[in-house]
Amino acid sequence: MKHIKLFENFLNEGVHLSTDDTTKIKTAIKNNAFLSLRPVLSKLGFMVDFSFEPHAHFYVTKKGANDSVIIINKKYAENPDFVHGDIAMGLTEKKL
Repeated sequence: MKHIKLFENFLNEGVHLSTDDTTKIKTAIKNNAFLSLRPVLSKLGFMVDFSFEPHAHFYVTKKGANDSVIIINKKYAENPDFVHGDIAMGLTEKKL
């Protein structure tokens, strides 16, 4: 099983999302099922891409941001910054 390595404390790793943006993403994760996140995050103004490779995951970013946050099932995440239920969030070491 391939794991996606996420940076711990990704806010200190150069992500250009504000604290307010990351709070919005975390709140969406807390209040929604994984597959329901795309429309919720889009309504909040985030660009959201979805992929099944290597595992089902979302890339979430804001216009002008240099990096993307990844949202994935926690069993496939290594060192996530945030976990709620089965969902993990963090910044990937490299684009998948």
